[in-house]
Amino acid sequence: MSAAAQPQAGAQTGASSAAQRPPGAVTGWIAAVLAGIGLLSLALVVVTGLMGVVVSPVFTWAGLVLLPIAFVLLMIVLVMQIVRRTRIT
Repeated sequence: MSAAAQPQAGAQTGASSAAQRPPGAVTGWIAAVLAGIGLLSLALVVVTGLMGVVVSPVFTWAGLVLLPIAFVLLMIVLVMQIVRRTRIT
């Protein structure tokens, strides 16, 4: 191994790995978590409704609000990736 190869191997650890994350990765994860919470809350509403139990309206509103927010965030990530790829080429 040459001495020039050693700094490159060390550069891929620690804080620089966060710099290699593509733009929109964190926004995509946030959107996925919000969509998951929204789907789970709506599934809870459906299951409890089938059992004849009244569930808090918070779960209904959580599903009705979080899913559109997640969709908008995913559209933002999509546009960011399109802009990024058009700048590369």
